[in-house]
Amino acid sequence: MKEDASLFRYELAFTIIIKNGAPYMREWIDFHRLAGVDHFYFYDNDSTDNLEEVLKPYIDSGVVEYEKCPGKRPQCEAYNRAVKSHRFDCRYMGFIDDDEFVYPTDHNQTIKDVLHEVLDERPNAVGLTVDRYGFGSSGHEKADYSVDVLDRFQHRQSKLNNIPKNISNPRAIALIENMHYINFFDGKHAVNSRGELNAFLNPNAVDAKLYFSPQVADKIIMNHYYYKSREEWLDKLQRGDAFFTDNPRTAETFDRGDADHNDVFDDEIVKYRDERRAQMGGG
Repeated sequence: MKEDASLFRYELAFTIIIKNGAPYMREWIDFHRLAGVDHFYFYDNDSTDNLEEVLKPYIDSGVVEYEKCPGKRPQCEAYNRAVKSHRFDCRYMGFIDDDEFVYPTDHNQTIKDVLHEVLDERPNAVGLTVDRYGFGSSGHEKADYSVDVLDRFQHRQSKLNNIPKNISNPRAIALIENMHYINFFDGKHAVNSRGELNAFLNPNAVDAKLYFSPQVADKIIMNHYYYKSREEWLDKLQRGDAFFTDNPRTAETFDRGDADHNDVFDDEIVKYRDERRAQMGGG
């Protein structure tokens, strides 16, 4: 539904809960600013690295708002807190992780352009689901933090993942029970980029598989850098999980999962990043 943008401090904000993700945050924030995100709500789940130090320039400039969110399984708590606290601050709010990057397939567009194109003329559509490609290790065993994630990992699975993420009007959100599923107020719903209502088969699932249908990547896509290098995967095991009680990741799942996430070479997101930098005068 089209709303007056002047009513909000920010047109598009992203909410993220994070633990020990400091090495990736400059790239993640800077990329999404290029892609049209105006503001970020950070919830720190007991980080022990220098996350707050890395975020400080963004906090000082007003780009990032930072809060502590301690404890076990706080992901949905953080999301619901963001909705409650900031539902009137931003027109749209996205909920994604530190290993996910969103971008339009048209390199001249921003994420906001796609949101307007899909949602403005559909009064009951209050959320856009964004489907994901899972990216693998590209054969990297060791971490090299001197090179950006987008430049290191450029091989992905051949098919879209059937579990998308969501960018929504926070004033239409009743409750978030799962990082992939949003309960909207009556009569409101999310659509994919073709304007199709998503068929969510199990909205109450927590530890079961979640399925959306159909999967599309015609206007907007999310790259999910779940595995990265083997060294980074093993480091991720030490963090725990912000949603599941028992961490679903193990050392063994790297080889099993990474095996089918390197089938297709894909550097479109790098082209998008570089073209957006040029369009913005190298900023």
